[in-house]
Amino acid sequence: MDNESRVPRAPPASKEVVANLPVITLTEEILARLGHDAECAICKENLVVDDKMQELPCKHTFHPPCLKPWLDEHNSCPICRHELRTDDHAYESWKELEKEAEEERKGAANAVRGGEYLYI
Repeated sequence: MDNESRVPRAPPASKEVVANLPVITLTEEILARLGHDAECAICKENLVVDDKMQELPCKHTFHPPCLKPWLDEHNSCPICRHELRTDDHAYESWKELEKEAEEERKGAANAVRGGEYLYI
């Protein structure tokens, strides 16, 4: 069995997490910082002053009506793939095990002959 077949399909983002995402109102200052050609990465509409935007933990923002359907099917940011918590306990347990296994792999990769470790 190869590694790909053991990776579970990512479930949607937690309903609680989605409900608690902050909503910000775009100001002239925010738009100036984003650039005059800033757009919602989902619908591709240009952003304008007073647009309401939902902000993910990674700080990427989207129109709430655009983001909700995405998060109803995915648990990650459409831009950077930062993962949000899910309501799927089996998936969350799998993610934790993968994180621990990755730490072990990093430790083994840093091992040097003679039992010494190279810290990077």
